[in-house]
Amino acid sequence: ERCCANASASLCDKDAKYMTMCKDDGDFLPSQVLSAWCDFQAVYPNASVCEASGGCHTWNENGVDYCHCDTEAGCNAAGAKWISQTCQDQVNSYDLITHRALQTAHENGSCAGVTTHGQPIEDYMWAAKTCCATFPKNLCEPQAEYVTPCKSVDDFMPDAIVHDGKTCMAWMKEWGHEYDELQQASASGTCAASLVDWIEGPSRQCCKSFPASLCHKDAKVMTPCKDDHDFLADNELHAWCDFHGNHPTQEVCDARPSCHSWHDDGANQWHCHCDTKDDCVAVGATWESRTCQMEIQGWESYKHRLIQAADANNTCAGSDYHGQSMEDVVSWPAQKCCKSYPATICDKEAKKMTPCKND
Repeated sequence: ERCCANASASLCDKDAKYMTMCKDDGDFLPSQVLSAWCDFQAVYPNASVCEASGGCHTWNENGVDYCHCDTEAGCNAAGAKWISQTCQDQVNSYDLITHRALQTAHENGSCAGVTTHGQPIEDYMWAAKTCCATFPKNLCEPQAEYVTPCKSVDDFMPDAIVHDGKTCMAWMKEWGHEYDELQQASASGTCAASLVDWIEGPSRQCCKSFPASLCHKDAKVMTPCKDDHDFLADNELHAWCDFHGNHPTQEVCDARPSCHSWHDDGANQWHCHCDTKDDCVAVGATWESRTCQMEIQGWESYKHRLIQAADANNTCAGSDYHGQSMEDVVSWPAQKCCKSYPATICDKEAKKMTPCKND
């Protein structure tokens, strides 16, 4: 390994090649970082220095201060060394036996039955997510195609931001057994119960057609109304005055017509409640509201699917949502969100009635 220009080939195996986990050499991304960490070499700064270094936190164990840093800048500020392992480092760590096993799999066109040190060569493909440009293609599956949580690949939004500035594509590359389950579901056409639960979050954030997903490709957005045209998306469903913990004095609160104060004896503090937007803003608070559109956007996929099934069956009878009848579930939002209320998805022919002999 140290003395031969071709580190994989040797006197004993002249045809051996330097191999990666990717489908071919051109697909390999050597400089991509696989993992990184802050190395204190067992010499930790005191708690105040650690906490003052950006992205670091301290803890004490048996009287000893320890420190952990999530960023290179914080690590350097804390006096430690930032260590990173690249894809090239990972491949360089493979011994001759592993390189030969990878070469055998490549020549066979399959990793089936190929092992290195008693371990299936497939186990070495985990790094392909980061190290191979055309992932999910890798040495073991050179023809592999993406499997996403969405009803189709075209429905996936790879550049959508999910959290911490991370895109859906970057997030997907972090999935381990979840991605394996997606592949199995795609191949079999059936999702395990655990995958149905898990897929809710990724499909909501990364799929254009949520509530549709890989597990429920025909699911669609539903409303509590008798039909889509009856839905009043911009109507205010409910609203409230948010003081963010900063309530005005009793006098300021009670001076507004729709506001009233009360005293919290436990906290020894006056609180305020306002029923109108103008009065809420006048006392220094924020008027928050939730529209009908915002309400249905917050519904879980399961709720949309239940209402969709009720619509298809022309009845909500016998259907419940977490122990609540479907009629009750749709009735509350329908009052403010449907033009034709009391007509709803559950009773499309219902009309407003009076106690009189006729309208």
